[in-house]
Amino acid sequence: MSELLADASLLVERQVKLARLEAEQQWAKQRTAAQIVGAGGALALAAVVLLLVAAAMGLGAALDHTYWLGALIVGGALLPPAIIVTAIGWPRRVRALMPRSSRALEKEISWTRDQLAI
Repeated sequence: MSELLADASLLVERQVKLARLEAEQQWAKQRTAAQIVGAGGALALAAVVLLLVAAAMGLGAALDHTYWLGALIVGGALLPPAIIVTAIGWPRRVRALMPRSSRALEKEISWTRDQLAI
């Protein structure tokens, strides 16, 4: 029985190390990607906002200087594509973190339960 407990302890220790290593690798990769994408996204957002303001002002000027109507038209035109893009992206989000570690841990828990049942 003591050998079984020692094996189980070693197994848990290894699984924790594996999970920690996997999490650290994922975190470092995600952090770098997020920083780069965030910087590009901030610049793109500023450019798009300026272009949309210019479009709204242009429409407003064409509509007898009713700038609010130009802004309303531009905003209304952007809403459907925003909803479509969100609907496409939402299912692609990460749902299960560290799947390899989770599967391995589930296997080890099952094995331990089987050994204790003997």
